[in-house]
Amino acid sequence: MYRYAKDTKPGDAKGQGVGGVWYAAAPDGKKASPPAAGTDPSETAPDKTAPPEAAPADPAGLSTRKDPKLGEIVVDRNGMTVYRFTKDSAWPIKSNCVGACAEKWPAVAPVDKADTKGIAKKGYMTYDRPDGGKQQTIDCWPLYTFAGDKKPGDTNGQGVGGTWYAVSPEGKAVGAPR
Repeated sequence: MYRYAKDTKPGDAKGQGVGGVWYAAAPDGKKASPPAAGTDPSETAPDKTAPPEAAPADPAGLSTRKDPKLGEIVVDRNGMTVYRFTKDSAWPIKSNCVGACAEKWPAVAPVDKADTKGIAKKGYMTYDRPDGGKQQTIDCWPLYTFAGDKKPGDTNGQGVGGTWYAVSPEGKAVGAPR
């Protein structure tokens, strides 16, 4: 599998059909369908005058970034803010975000400890969710992203309902009332 250097944000598929040989992978591992009729081929054709681009280094599965308002917060591999739900519990680990809640607040999938940067390892474990999925925790607190965050750096979930807060590298809910 390869990634295309010009895909810079989640959902980009600018490499689809490039040179008639590069295609996204379908869920079964085979070549995804070619671009739809009416697609402008100049949008996916390689620039033969430009030097080849190296793919950017693969970012850590979970890392941190400095937010101007919130300070140091956890982000996923795509730079999306990671949140905690104050109605969850750390011990015993329990997620109270299921059903429609889990659609709006997707669980962070397991991330190997070696695939992190700047994250506390205390209570860094995978949790078996009530819906059968697996979820990553920091300090035993289940982690989520927010469907309302559209691009890296968004913090639209911060403070939602007085129960959702960005996560510090130690697993604390940033800005939550004590």
